[in-house]
Amino acid sequence: MASEGDNGPESPQNDFSRWWIAALGLVFLVVVVGLTQFAWNQREEATSWTELKALVADDQIEKVTFEGEWVRAVRKGEERDGKSLIQVTRVQGDESFIALLESHGVEYTAVQPNPCASGSLTFLLLPLMMLAL
Repeated sequence: MASEGDNGPESPQNDFSRWWIAALGLVFLVVVVGLTQFAWNQREEATSWTELKALVADDQIEKVTFEGEWVRAVRKGEERDGKSLIQVTRVQGDESFIALLESHGVEYTAVQPNPCASGSLTFLLLPLMMLAL
């Protein structure tokens, strides 16, 4: 028979240890995902749709990428330190923008939206972590 000071497999102390490790792992995961999202969002300069069109008209834009509701543009002649990227929300139905890009010789492409960039991976990992416990 086990004494009161026994730390056997059924003791409350061992149960607490398992939850403590799981909670610490979850906190670590949230911090890593949060910092990744923060770093990714900080590398782009936000501006308005009108300002982006003015930059294209002034021949300051090298390349434009359409990604879902976002439009990302790269400025000409700047170092690739992250400050040369511009991100705006796409205005649906503005067909004059494509004509403006073509008239100024700006390369443009469209890519599928990245599901991990929107934070949906975070919402998937939390239930999976809970199921693993």
